[in-house]
Amino acid sequence: MLYCQHNDEKILVPQHISQYGVYTSHIFIITACHAFYENDATLGSMLLFLYITSITNWAIVYRKSIIKKIDMTIAICSIIKISLYNSNGFHEYKNMWLHALYTSISVVMINKYIFYNKIYNTNSKLYCIPNTLCRENAYYNNVIIHILSLHIFLPIITLYCSISSKYLHA
Repeated sequence: MLYCQHNDEKILVPQHISQYGVYTSHIFIITACHAFYENDATLGSMLLFLYITSITNWAIVYRKSIIKKIDMTIAICSIIKISLYNSNGFHEYKNMWLHALYTSISVVMINKYIFYNKIYNTNSKLYCIPNTLCRENAYYNNVIIHILSLHIFLPIITLYCSISSKYLHA
């Protein structure tokens, strides 16, 4: 069986797998709307832009692209803004946010390391040959862990902390 886009030099993740990143990027529009509702136009604008760049990036995930760099920069800036400024309004939930952030970062870093060894490091015991089920599963594992950690877990924790702290101190 021949798997799609395993040998493509320009594509990082095959499109039939990267579409899951497009689907889960829609959560950023929800968090952007919540930020605008809370009168945080800066964060709302950042998350709206993150939504646009994420959908564009995940439509076709290139190994190197300007949109990928912009998407990563906006994501990092959004996380920094939430961590340094918005989490102060979370009151009792700030530690929850920070623990969730550290957990997500750790999971993503481990995931990237494993992905690198499965896809690029031919000397690794984890290496998967292109056009095999092992390589296809490596792409799926990488994308699923990424979207669960960064596209779903962090936005939900952010919304939970923000909304819960408002009701706790209402």
